[in-house]
Amino acid sequence: MKFDYAIIAVVGIVAVVFIVAIISPPDQLFYDLIIKGNSYEIYHIETTPAEWQQGLMNQTITNQTMMLFIFPEDNQNPFWMMNMQGPIDLIWFDNHGKVVGMIPGAPPCHDARICTLYSPESPAIFVLETWPGFIKANNLSVGMQVLLQEKSQF
Repeated sequence: MKFDYAIIAVVGIVAVVFIVAIISPPDQLFYDLIIKGNSYEIYHIETTPAEWQQGLMNQTITNQTMMLFIFPEDNQNPFWMMNMQGPIDLIWFDNHGKVVGMIPGAPPCHDARICTLYSPESPAIFVLETWPGFIKANNLSVGMQVLLQEKSQF
């Protein structure tokens, strides 16, 4: 009888550990963007071709909207504003956090045949899509250094 209770207890503990492991969310990657002492947490991190293609398309843009695109290598990484709900600021950074390109208030486009492609003059590995006015509010300029810190929360 004692043996049966021990088996039941072990099975119960294993089941609880398994259930907790299944329902616990995985660590979430995010970045801190630090500009002149101002810190912004970026939770929308896009690292795959499908995510890059979707971006902020068809999403409402607020003064909290920030999406960081991370590419596998430095490149020109062009962006367009197809099906955006409004204008956004685009900022390209190299792998050292240097601003290498900016488009303030890039207007939305709803006809793929005439959408403008925006890209920086220098290669970038990071691109930030954010609310219109972010560039101006932070006095950003090409050549400026910012800090992008990878973080993890769980």
